[in-house]
Amino acid sequence: MSQSFRENQNSSYPAVEYPSLTAETIEENHLPWAQIILDDSDFTDSPPTGDQILQHVIDTYEALPYILSPTERLMLKTNVISNHFTHVLNLPPMPRAEAEPGEWVLWAETNRKLTEKAARDIPDRQLGLRFASVMIPYNEATADYYEARITERQKLMQSYESYCSKHNVDIKAESLDYATVIWLDMESSTGYMTWRNASEALMHDVVLWQKITREDVAKQSPRYHAYIAAKLSRAINR
Repeated sequence: MSQSFRENQNSSYPAVEYPSLTAETIEENHLPWAQIILDDSDFTDSPPTGDQILQHVIDTYEALPYILSPTERLMLKTNVISNHFTHVLNLPPMPRAEAEPGEWVLWAETNRKLTEKAARDIPDRQLGLRFASVMIPYNEATADYYEARITERQKLMQSYESYCSKHNVDIKAESLDYATVIWLDMESSTGYMTWRNASEALMHDVVLWQKITREDVAKQSPRYHAYIAAKLSRAINR
């Protein structure tokens, strides 16, 4: 594979750090939270490991291995450390809520530089890190996901054009262009995943395959909210 750097990224969806979701955002999609019914088929006693998720993607979508470039690998490792290994970082304290914007910018930039330095300096084996990347090609198993990207892009373009018109901003459609191929970058020991150029349908299907535990429901965990979001999306779009 000749492509070594992929800047076009429309979404990222880690296996553990799911985005927060509230009942209000569910209702915005015209389907009340309470209508998402869970049954025994939604639950598992043992959530899949990162290795098992990666193998599922390889087996189900005929994904092909890809070797991360040094830049891609550093970016992925930095994100993993930021989410899972903050104890190895000596980060400055967060500014006071009333701090000036410049103080917040300096704090964020300092955190970024310190985390990137840790990613460069700390050996993978010290943290038990195992990185993997796969390309998900266009085939019979993935055709619907590639076509879903076109629909999603059209909706995104409509929102983008509406925003530009409302705020008198020049439209730069090329900034919304999608790369041709879907990719998944992953750190297997933590299950941290970064999707590139993937449709929401694909990301949601992988989330649904993982299932949830009853503890996730009891604690209203990020995994639970992501699972409900995926079920909601499937119910709306089926």
